[in-house]
Amino acid sequence: MTIPISTTAVLILNAGDGRRWSEYLGTPKQLATLGLEPVLRRTVRQLTMRGFAPISVTNDPRLCITGRFHHPSRHRCTSETLLSTQSMWQRRTIVLLGDVYFTETAITSVLRATEPLRAFARRGGNSITGRSHGEFFALCWAHIAAEQVKAAAMKAIMAYESGGDGNLWDLYHALVGLPYHSDQTDGSVFSSIDDLTDDIDTPETYECVRGYYDQHT
Repeated sequence: MTIPISTTAVLILNAGDGRRWSEYLGTPKQLATLGLEPVLRRTVRQLTMRGFAPISVTNDPRLCITGRFHHPSRHRCTSETLLSTQSMWQRRTIVLLGDVYFTETAITSVLRATEPLRAFARRGGNSITGRSHGEFFALCWAHIAAEQVKAAAMKAIMAYESGGDGNLWDLYHALVGLPYHSDQTDGSVFSSIDDLTDDIDTPETYECVRGYYDQHT
């Protein structure tokens, strides 16, 4: 069953502190160019072309490029930012990370997911771009799973307060009952994306992959 676009909330999380990026290039990392287009603008274009009206979750006015935005009151970690968006959760909610370059295949897979709960990530390195570690890209859930997501986010925040990361990996592990920093996945809710889809963490990773994207996209 396809859930109507009108009852789907698409949230793009752009509320990190950008400490590792440190205003490299004089712009937030979400607006750095990969494949001849700023990453966040590419994602917004991919969504609007498919009829979705994304909401940018950010406290940086430079990232309010969607026409709809939410300023989180707290953003110590990603899970806390996610909880601040509860009032916008719909019959189906899709959460994307704003520093991710999504291929057309990957974004289509995310938007077409209809399961009650679905995570999209890459557990290991990317053999195409040369990135050496896994990344989390998106999380989707239906209204029936909203309380489950809320409880997992609260657990991830508690883990953050005890030295965890509080990121979507921690939230995912809480959702499926795996230890934090586990290298395992639960195949029942996990979809692996292993193509050109990847994210920007630091100036070093950006410079590492920029030329590849410019040549191959």
